[in-house]
Amino acid sequence: MRRVGLILPLMLVGCAAPPPPAPVAARLSASQLAVELSDGRTCRAARPEAAEAAGPWSAGLAGCPPGWQAAVAPDPAINPVRALVETVLSALALEGVLAPRASVTVTRPDGRDVRFVSPP
Repeated sequence: MRRVGLILPLMLVGCAAPPPPAPVAARLSASQLAVELSDGRTCRAARPEAAEAAGPWSAGLAGCPPGWQAAVAPDPAINPVRALVETVLSALALEGVLAPRASVTVTRPDGRDVRFVSPP
């Protein structure tokens, strides 16, 4: 009888649904956003062509369950060291090597927001 009492809770734990995936990282490039989820999936959002180069944009995340959204807001603050590095890279024709500076907000289907900063 005691064995049955131990097996029943283990069976119930085995039937429990896994927790919904959560965003754990975001990587931003000049053309797209990639969001890594806790279940190993990577969702992507392409920067809309109509979005201004330095302006905010938002899009749905492809590869995620329905309802996932992302919003990107560029950071207008100027870091003198980064400006110098960007100037050198630009002179070497290596634009786009550095990740854009921005805040990324990922909205889950339940309405909760998770914020990331680029570059990390």
